[in-house]
Amino acid sequence: MMRAATVAGPGAGTPDELFDAGSLEEAIRSRIAASEVTSGPIRILLVEDDEDDYIVTSAMLDDAERITVELSWAESAEQARRLVADGDYDLLLVDHRLGVDTGLEFVRQAMEDGFRGPSILLTGVYDGRIDDDALDAGVSDYLVKDTVDAVLLERSIRYALQHARFVEELERVRVRQIELKDRFLSHVSHELRTPIAAVYQFVTILLDGLAGELDDEQREYLGIVLRNVAQLGTMVDDLLEATRTQTGKLQATPVRASAATMLSAAHAEYEQQAADRGVTLSVDCPEDLPVQADPARVHQVLANLLNNALRFTPPAGSIEITCERHDDLTAVVSVVDTGPGIDARDVERIFDRLGQVPGGGTTTDSRRGLGLGLFICRQLVDLHGGRIWVDSTPGEGSAFRFTLPLWSLARCVAPAVTRSLATGGPLVLVRLTLNQRNRSTERRRRIRTLAGQVVDRATLPYDVMLPAVDEADDVIHLLAPIPKRNVATVAARISEALAAHPRLSGVGRRFDFATVGLHPGAAEQSGDDLAEALAARVDELIGSTAHGHWHPIERTTHDV
Repeated sequence: MMRAATVAGPGAGTPDELFDAGSLEEAIRSRIAASEVTSGPIRILLVEDDEDDYIVTSAMLDDAERITVELSWAESAEQARRLVADGDYDLLLVDHRLGVDTGLEFVRQAMEDGFRGPSILLTGVYDGRIDDDALDAGVSDYLVKDTVDAVLLERSIRYALQHARFVEELERVRVRQIELKDRFLSHVSHELRTPIAAVYQFVTILLDGLAGELDDEQREYLGIVLRNVAQLGTMVDDLLEATRTQTGKLQATPVRASAATMLSAAHAEYEQQAADRGVTLSVDCPEDLPVQADPARVHQVLANLLNNALRFTPPAGSIEITCERHDDLTAVVSVVDTGPGIDARDVERIFDRLGQVPGGGTTTDSRRGLGLGLFICRQLVDLHGGRIWVDSTPGEGSAFRFTLPLWSLARCVAPAVTRSLATGGPLVLVRLTLNQRNRSTERRRRIRTLAGQVVDRATLPYDVMLPAVDEADDVIHLLAPIPKRNVATVAARISEALAAHPRLSGVGRRFDFATVGLHPGAAEQSGDDLAEALAARVDELIGSTAHGHWHPIERTTHDV
């Protein structure tokens, strides 16, 4: 059976053409016009529980003059679901009454299951409510059987397919537009970073008096320059991060992190800025609240929220950074200010790309950003499996809050426990140690993060790469539900992946393993209890350097 084939239209167009709305419309119309040429029949599934109506509909399609149809028939919604799952149909013709099911219910389910073609609803009697419901459900047309002839049915099918092609092409061109714009912004952002850094460096040299003494007026003007250069640098960084979100390159590497340490670091960085503005900045977080998070990314979120809070909070106001346990799974971090608050109409869109609250800050610093800060915050929080929102009352202030998962080694190892119980096989803890002598802390962190990404891609679906206990840790742990005889194979696969990466090929690495067994009565325990017991054993092994626990697999030494 053949699917209606679409002939490719003109090229995607130049970047300038795709940025222009008129050229965009012209390109789409040109492609759609070309797509009307087909090289095969249109595959249609008729879902109709009345054989007489099937015969009538089939006859009308046989009489069609401008299209060729390959018709399949399903007498029930259940049969139709199987055919849609197994087939490759261009269009669905669906009777509204299908026994206990309705045609609308079937169409909605088909779309949820992945069917992307158009659909036409057939009914015996016109009903305005059904017409509206069909439109809301995404149905292309709604026809009353007694008023339909071959010409009308053929035209409805042609229009439905043409509209579907238009929507598909519009989405394809829209995605292409975004790709070109993001590529342009990324290039411009990278080119701007060097001159911005140079300006910033020389202004600080002047302010430090290294090029001669400055009077108060000169120092004031240079301070204004420095603040604006810093703001411009932030905008460029935001452009780069926004580009990474669109290309899937924005990443986070969660580790076991202290919420108190992360919040205290943000407080220390912004305390002086707050004092200079006459704003009180405080922090409140329990010391014993470990979370699973990327400290650098969390700091980025806090920096965005604090910059906004400082911009909108008037002198004598206050900003509080807090973190508290929300439930057994999550912690909630909040940045609460006493600024003007946000109107309810703006709350929903401030986390959108380029979303901004109307009006400037209430302080003397009224500079506006690009509207990307909160959008980036949402993307970073999403990477942690959390959510971000704002509670705000105009005239009283705003509370920006986001969630982070609490640290739980038991949750991390749970998939491996499930697999081990299902197969009855053992569990092995593989330890990869990276040799990073003579590297800076930041360089070590980057190498470890990159190596972790490579290892994660090289593992099998049931292997569990455990989050690092410390972001500066040079060790990667992998919990694998495999017999000991296969450990060398796992190590070899990971080693080959690391060696193939240009930035990791020269990094020394050592593999060891330790057996982690479930006790004989494990199958009778609950999954949570088993995960807790296994987590305790894994935690003990991770902290152990005893040679009796760990056995070498492979040693690879490279100059580092």
